[in-house]
Amino acid sequence: MRLSVAVLATAVALVGAARAHAADTLTVCLESDTPPFSVHDGKKATGFDVAVSTAVAQRLGSELKIQWFEIGKSPDEDDPDPARAENAMLNIGKCQLVGGFPLIANDLAPPEDKSRLPDFPGETRDQRKEWVPIGKMIASRPYNYFAFTVLLGPKAGGRKIASLDDLEGLRIASEDGTLADAMLMWYGHRRYFRQITHYTPAKTIEHGGGLLEHLDRGDFDATMVALRRYDAYRAEHPDTKIVPTGYYYHLGFNIGFVAKASDAALVDRVDGVLAELAAKNEFVTMAKAAGMTYVAPRTPAITGGVTLGALSGGDEK
Repeated sequence: MRLSVAVLATAVALVGAARAHAADTLTVCLESDTPPFSVHDGKKATGFDVAVSTAVAQRLGSELKIQWFEIGKSPDEDDPDPARAENAMLNIGKCQLVGGFPLIANDLAPPEDKSRLPDFPGETRDQRKEWVPIGKMIASRPYNYFAFTVLLGPKAGGRKIASLDDLEGLRIASEDGTLADAMLMWYGHRRYFRQITHYTPAKTIEHGGGLLEHLDRGDFDATMVALRRYDAYRAEHPDTKIVPTGYYYHLGFNIGFVAKASDAALVDRVDGVLAELAAKNEFVTMAKAAGMTYVAPRTPAITGGVTLGALSGGDEK
């Protein structure tokens, strides 16, 4: 009997310790190959979102655990919608927060439905095929802004760009199928529709590199891309001749954390930490260390997404 009591006491202590450990761990889902936001090479985790997640966990008195995932890497190209797939990760308990999430209203409150999961380490064959219920998510305050910027090649580096109107007369190129391409194509009621050279991934590989490699060589004069793509390219090509303009298109997205609607208390605590980090300008420091150009969040915090009317209009702020 004394032995049984001792064993029972030990078991209770172990359960208590496990619960304490679980409570002291903050699990965040992050995409594993989106430099300079978040990158995991199998050994080391780097990037701005990693730094923000680490700072949040530390200030909450928790140990950070990152649940990595990938979207867009399936060989059959039959990938789930990113926002819905990340929603599914929350709903099966793979993480408490998803970081680096674009704060778009429709993505936060999807209709009651199901989604397939993204690829993640340890995923089983059954999980890869499984359709998981998704639900309403709630967002933290934003901590970053996902901007689209104009870049110039070496032959047009002196051109001042204050709006897309200033691209007149330049040789413009874009990557087919991207949001930046749609922004250029529809701008000013399709003003540049017939002036844009479109590059596809297959075409860029066949002709010696990607869109930014072509711009770097002076094969065309200007393009518009997500700012993070320029930051990632610059990190790999420190001697690049591409000229950043400092111009950001008026359409973009705030970035923040999201959680299940039932985790409002956690999001409130996270908001307190993010407010403190913003007040101390720590996001700027983190961005610099990650090799990222930091753009502060804009109002409203949550947008309605990109509409055809917004794409077709001018460059109003």
